[in-house]
This record gives sequence, C-alpha cells and structure tokens, in this order.
Amino acid sequence: MSNSEDDFRQRLEAAMPIDDIVAWLLQQYPAASEPEIMGLLQRVYGRGYKISPAAREQRNYSVGGQDWSAFPQRVEATKPA
Repeated sequence: MSNSEDDFRQRLEAAMPIDDIVAWLLQQYPAASEPEIMGLLQRVYGRGYKISPAAREQRNYSVGGQDWSAFPQRVEATKPA
C-alpha cells in the first residue's frame, strides 16, 4: 500500500466526522495488512484530531486476516483555539 501523508490527510479530513475510524480505514484500504492499518491508525492518533468513543459496545473487525475487537472511535477535526 502506497499512500503519501498529504493524500491520506486530505482523504481523512474530507470524510470527517468519521464515526468508526477502524471501519473507515478498512473500507478505504480493503487490501491493507494488519501492520498497515496499525500504521494508519498511528497517523490518525498522532495528528491531534478529536477522538472520542462512538459506541458502548465493542465491534469485531477483520484486519489483514486477523480478528480485532475494539470500541468504535469517532474522529473529528479539531477546532482552532
């Protein structure tokens, strides 16, 4: 998977607010491996967006052939101070 930082950021911000970041990443990058999805999540978490719980129950995901169970997280752009 090849994706520049600017392309990823633009795609991410155009889709905001995103109600379930893992589901969104899996839809956008269906052939991504587990390490690639983890790397994309690190990009999201490292950019300072507002991230909050989106549900009270865990969801199951298939990520690069691995089963994940996680609470969905909503991602929104931060507002300027």
